[in-house]
Amino acid sequence: MEIPYTKMKEISLDADKMNTKLLVFAAPILIIFAVPFLLIWPVNFAEELSDITINNIFSTLGVLFAGIIAHELIHGLFWSFFNKKGYHSIKFGIMWSSFTPYCHCKEPMKLKYYKLGAIMPAIVLGFIPALISIFTGSFGLLVFGFFFSIAAGGDLLMLWMLRKESNASWVQDHPDKIGCFIYGNAKEEE
Repeated sequence: MEIPYTKMKEISLDADKMNTKLLVFAAPILIIFAVPFLLIWPVNFAEELSDITINNIFSTLGVLFAGIIAHELIHGLFWSFFNKKGYHSIKFGIMWSSFTPYCHCKEPMKLKYYKLGAIMPAIVLGFIPALISIFTGSFGLLVFGFFFSIAAGGDLLMLWMLRKESNASWVQDHPDKIGCFIYGNAKEEE
């Protein structure tokens, strides 16, 4: 697809530095979900910990692994809606240096669609389960929602870094780094 813009800038994150910056998102997310939950549904943490068995640990690890895969599939699904080749433009893999799974879109798209695809795993796997837990009292669902909200921290950080960019801009997912290239109209920016 030809991008109707000419000027480009790179917005990217180093995986190691990103992990330290993610702590900024952890506290507010914990407060937003855990405080209302604990006010409505007091939790006996000793009892919760005593219920942990080997079977629970393996089940939990299986759910977390499936959730990590689902996180990347959700990115791919939403980004595939907004590019010419659809799902054929989506590539999945793991950055082995930081053991970070990724979903990469090989085609450019409007920034507003890039942002939508970036936020959806946080909403679907993080925020919605955490909100449901507040109404149902499910401590496991609260932990699941919190974990996947934090797992989407890199996406939230990227959205924060893109907040001042025009949604009409075009974006190309970076092929090698956590980030993207933003294309702007050089004539409008002069």
